[in-house]
Amino acid sequence: MAGALFLAGLAISPTIITGYSLTERLVPAGLLTEGMAWISTSVGFGVAIGAWAGGRLTDMFGASNAYGFSFACALLAVAIGVGGSAWLRTPVARQQS
Repeated sequence: MAGALFLAGLAISPTIITGYSLTERLVPAGLLTEGMAWISTSVGFGVAIGAWAGGRLTDMFGASNAYGFSFACALLAVAIGVGGSAWLRTPVARQQS
């Protein structure tokens, strides 16, 4: 279990850093504080919902099903990330001489 938690923890920091970097790049300067607040709120909300769902599923169906739910959520996150990555690409500004 410690190894699994360690590996899961390795993904948290890069995910949060990427979220803040994208927010800084895509949100207008006047709304940057609000954008960062939305990221923080989203992370907290996601952790709370995940903890609730994991506990509820463990109580109802056992630990192995709760792990299956976590794995399914991870696969969904990968699919959303890959599918939505094209929306985050911005065209490179060309300099004119």
